[in-house]
Amino acid sequence: MNWDDLRYLLAVQREGSLAAAGRALGVDQTTVGRRLQEMEAALGARLLERGVRGCHLTEAGLRACQAGEVVEASLRDLDRDIARVDEQMQGVVRIATAGGFVPVLAPLLVALQRQHPQLQFTLSARSDLHNLVRREADIAIRMTQDSQPSLIATRLGSIAWGVFAAQSYVREHGALPPFSHHPVI
Repeated sequence: MNWDDLRYLLAVQREGSLAAAGRALGVDQTTVGRRLQEMEAALGARLLERGVRGCHLTEAGLRACQAGEVVEASLRDLDRDIARVDEQMQGVVRIATAGGFVPVLAPLLVALQRQHPQLQFTLSARSDLHNLVRREADIAIRMTQDSQPSLIATRLGSIAWGVFAAQSYVREHGALPPFSHHPVI
């Protein structure tokens, strides 16, 4: 038996006729009739009696409708539960970044946690790089391109850099670049 046929039977029960059931389901009356005939053949039982005043269910039809209502309720519950699973992000997300990004990230993480209260963040701002492959962090915001092929990297933007030195420093140590012999802060 095709489980989808149960909704045709439920529509006939609720609407009272094949034509009204077809309108409710957005299909032709003949489609409703054909699907119910297929269901009756699969079950080996007559499900409804057609009369001048519409259709009424047989004992087998009533039992099939009861089963259909259980299936319908289960599918509705499944839809609702699956939607909730996606909405309920939870757990700890470990983020590693350079200290300069913390003032930008902190308010974004607060807003995200308000949307998903079960989500927690730990933010590590160290100068050395966390190893994502060894799970030292879940997400890393870096100013370098990672060369590990097992990681997914996305460019978030670009930052302009400048090198500055006091005129007295340049007179004493020479012009920049090259940087190899210059101390950098």
